[in-house]
Amino acid sequence: MSILTKVIRKIGGFGLSTIISGLVGVLIIPFVITYAGVEAWTAIAVAQAVGALISTFAMYGWGITGPTDIAVINENEKGDYYYQSLLSRFWLTAILSVIAAIITTALVSEFVIASVIIAVSGVVGAMTAGWFFVGESSPSRLLYLDTLPRAGAVVVGLILLRWTGEIVDFAISQLAGSLLAAALGSISVLGRHKGWKFSLSPIQAIKNLQGQSSQIVITSTAAVYVNMPLIIVQIFLPAATTVYALADRIIKLGLVVLRPIIQVAQGWVPDKDQQTLLKNVRVVTRFALLFGLFTGVIYTLLSNWAGLILSRDEISIPFDLSLPLGIAVGAMTATQFIGFAALNALHKTKELAISVVTGAVTALLLLPAFVLLLGVQGVAISVAAAELVVLLYQLVVVSKTLRVET
Repeated sequence: MSILTKVIRKIGGFGLSTIISGLVGVLIIPFVITYAGVEAWTAIAVAQAVGALISTFAMYGWGITGPTDIAVINENEKGDYYYQSLLSRFWLTAILSVIAAIITTALVSEFVIASVIIAVSGVVGAMTAGWFFVGESSPSRLLYLDTLPRAGAVVVGLILLRWTGEIVDFAISQLAGSLLAAALGSISVLGRHKGWKFSLSPIQAIKNLQGQSSQIVITSTAAVYVNMPLIIVQIFLPAATTVYALADRIIKLGLVVLRPIIQVAQGWVPDKDQQTLLKNVRVVTRFALLFGLFTGVIYTLLSNWAGLILSRDEISIPFDLSLPLGIAVGAMTATQFIGFAALNALHKTKELAISVVTGAVTALLLLPAFVLLLGVQGVAISVAAAELVVLLYQLVVVSKTLRVET
């Protein structure tokens, strides 16, 4: 079997869900801009950022700890484990959906109802069982019970938008997809795994949150770091929100495409033999830097072209924005490989968490001043600086570890 065939097979499975989600994400941009207008797409993009940010708190770290826990706990414990997480996520989603609606209402001035529905649908996504399916190594359930219901609802929403011209129809369809995925996932898990007892106790829901504090710190910090720049632009520079939202969306779509490749690296680097492991770490680190340089250059040179295609020639991304964001993309690509493949294989998860928090703190410290001094370019420069800080920290950790181990 050729190396290419092995890679393709590894990228399959869970990667298929990732690819479908990415393709649907690409479709949204030109469809909404064409049939609802640039302003509608901008409002939706802001609402999606709010939903993504708030959903992290509703998930409360189970997206990180859940897959590993499900992979190792006894079969007869899985049903109760999932139900207890579902109980907590239910109450968190109920409360945080209201907060997401309030924040979205404060941020957008047009298409408010549709934007609120989109934000809430993002929060409801925390109720889905995708992480459980990952933990039990079931890519088919992830695909059929999580990815396709949500992606299918988005496609239906786009068709409705084409027919009616109402962005609210698209938003309602997306919310319906999140609710359907949540229902199908829970029915599957709780139907196959017994040992759970129905309860809606908010007290028990709070108790279940104990032990998740470290994970919520990591995930919430990362979520703030990823989604806050767009929200900052909307608050201080609303006229620049559209162009920054498109530039940011292209980055996120690129990361979706990279995810299956990163998963392949995660499976390739670990090895029982210490010397082989260290050799693999060196290889993936060098690859990460070169590939990061490549993706950064590609983004810098082609992001405006991609933006014009996706927006049907409505939105142009200027070079003074694509350059710092290209630097950010390059560093971001490298840290995805070094962090998730190299540092995880070296059991440096604490250092990985520190790198994420350090990047977030850097971005949040620079953003207020840079946005006032340099406008939207200042936001991009802040993001680039933060990503470079993360990369530098991770390289120092890997370098020190390799010197000590060898």
